[in-house]
This record gives sequence, structure tokens and C-alpha cells, in this order.
Amino acid sequence: MCSNKINNLYSKHNLIDSPPDKTIIAKGDSGASHNYWREEDIQCLQNVRKSNSGTVMLPNAMNINPSLQGQLPLSNKLSSKAKKAIVLPELKSSSLISLGQLCDDDCQVVLDKRKLQVFKENEVVLEGTRNPKDGLWDIPIINNYVMPNSHPGLYQKLHTKKPISKPNKVLMLS
Repeated sequence: MCSNKINNLYSKHNLIDSPPDKTIIAKGDSGASHNYWREEDIQCLQNVRKSNSGTVMLPNAMNINPSLQGQLPLSNKLSSKAKKAIVLPELKSSSLISLGQLCDDDCQVVLDKRKLQVFKENEVVLEGTRNPKDGLWDIPIINNYVMPNSHPGLYQKLHTKKPISKPNKVLMLS
């Protein structure tokens, strides 16, 4: 049953052969207890399978059930627990990266009025920029690639795989 559901979701999002070239903007969220992912953004997740997580309570006290879970394509320095994303079919506004989940993985999160930076072992492992329209921090992700907003050389230094030939020096992360 789960395999059919995952295949249907992948088919729905044109993921059978290769992921579409789509930028996903996740929001850095200090109030999210886990990384919560929209169903339409699952193409960037790895190892997608049926969720073993319980219900999730929204700020309005409504409970929703996760459908799937997977791994975010983030730095190798982060644990699999820090990269775990729970897919919530009812989540519509944007996918959320839990800043608390990163802190629980011994990261330091630094926010200022323009940018977000996540450090682990004194190196930047994730970054984003503040969106002036909603005041939240946007973290761009392209399919199985994280697209740094600035310092692309830093991402090349942090990851062992070589850059793929795409504009903006987008790097594949394992």
C-alpha cells in the first residue's frame, strides 16, 4: 500500500525518471518541533517511505496525520535525525526546516535582520536569507541540491562531491 502511495506521489510530481528543475523555498522555523514538508515538495527528499510519526498538532490546535517521511539533502555533518522531514498533506504555505531540530543536533543557529546561518563544528552547514515580505528566513532547495544564497565556495569546501554543471554553482549533497 505504501509503495503504491509513494509511487503515486512521485508520478503526480513527475519524479519517475528525474526530478523537475524546481526551486523549493523552505522556511527556517523556530516554532516547528520537526522538519515538516509539503507533499508537493517531496521531490527533494531522499529515502521516502511511510511515516512512523504520530499526529502533529498545529498552532490552532488542529491535529493532522503525516503521510510520508524522508531525508533532507543537507550537509553530511548533520545527523539523519536532524535531516528527517515529515510530510504533512495539509501543509500548504511552505515546507518548514526546524531550527530547534538543528540545535538539538549540536548546531548553532544565527539569525539577523538579513540572513540565517547554521553552524556545526564551526562551519556553516546551512544558510538562508530573510524574506522582506513575510519576515521569515527563506532556505532555497533545488531537488536533491541545496542552493546556497551566498558563499558557494564554502559549500564546495563542506561537501565531497563536485559541483554539477548548472548555473549558480549548485552542488550535489549526499
